[in-house]
Amino acid sequence: MRQQRIRAERDNLQAAVTWALTSDGQARLSAFRIVAARAEFAITSPGTVRGWAGACAAQIGACPPELRVAVITAAASSALYAGEVPRARRRGPRAPSKTRQPALRSASGCCDVRCL
Repeated sequence: MRQQRIRAERDNLQAAVTWALTSDGQARLSAFRIVAARAEFAITSPGTVRGWAGACAAQIGACPPELRVAVITAAASSALYAGEVPRARRRGPRAPSKTRQPALRSASGCCDVRCL
């Protein structure tokens, strides 16, 4: 049910992330929060978050430290599960060493997500 609602709002979420990434301050932080909150969909529905996560990963320096692991995980995992292994590998190492963790429990608790 939750995934259906996210998919139904995909265009709105994409527009919000795109707008937020071109803004400053709190608005930009919203993009990172949206991607971090939807990191679990990188596995179950990689096409839903792949573009948003990649856009946020490209601006990871502006991402708050507490959200970096989730954003990088979403970017790398969505690329990996979409079959884009080279892109997944490029995205994974961008996480600063302090934020890299070998495995994270997804928000739903259904599975482990690994940084590449």
